[in-house]
Amino acid sequence: MSAHRHSTDCHDGARSVSRPLNFSLKWFEEVLSTSDVARELAKSGAAEGTVVVAGRQSAGRGRFSSPWFSPEGGLYFTLVLRPEIPAGQSHLLAVAAGLAVADAIELAIGASPQLKWPNDIYLSGKKVAGVLTETELSDQRVRLALVGIGVNVERPDSGVPDHLQGSAVWLSELGAASPTELLTGVLGSFVVWYQRLKCGDFAAMVESYNRRGLLVGRHVEVKSANQVVAGRCRGVNAQCALVIEQARGFTTAIAEGEVCSWS
Repeated sequence: MSAHRHSTDCHDGARSVSRPLNFSLKWFEEVLSTSDVARELAKSGAAEGTVVVAGRQSAGRGRFSSPWFSPEGGLYFTLVLRPEIPAGQSHLLAVAAGLAVADAIELAIGASPQLKWPNDIYLSGKKVAGVLTETELSDQRVRLALVGIGVNVERPDSGVPDHLQGSAVWLSELGAASPTELLTGVLGSFVVWYQRLKCGDFAAMVESYNRRGLLVGRHVEVKSANQVVAGRCRGVNAQCALVIEQARGFTTAIAEGEVCSWS
């Protein structure tokens, strides 16, 4: 099953380079992980725009191989990309995906999600979705990227694991939405952000990310490169790295890391 073809044109003066993104959806009732299936398909030559979607995952995962609760009724998919962007821009794929998920949720239920750097989406102070990106590099460029997305849509009747009680939220608790509707919305928005990323147009990404930033103005502790940086979050900079203001106004920009705490 194929979705619509979307143009991803870069305009530079008189030049216009067209790179159409044609989504090809592959549906599975249940898989261990959509990212694992997508990786196998990519190794077999799957084209950019291949989307692996599952009704549920028995071994879904988030960052650092943490388990992702994936019961029936949620949205779980992985997008195969071949972006050919510099390795130093690989983190922008998670930014683009996070913005797309937030856009789709806002369109579906009217609530305004916030983004917790680097890859989580929050509603009402609780986690509603997450992004996992895995990349393969060659000659300092991203030749393959798998962008996995999980969204809590319908709260399962069978209950929720204890470790998610109080920290996670489902869209069904806030409004009416369906996984199919959300998938369409996410892919439609992702095309726009992906185009801006590939064209080097980061200004809109930065503005939108900071407008939705959960951490902006908060005191945070971020683990990066085996050290913990603490201070006041000032949002993301022009390269979408997290900016932390420390003592005496000194600032540090962190491109990759994990937020340990915020208040």
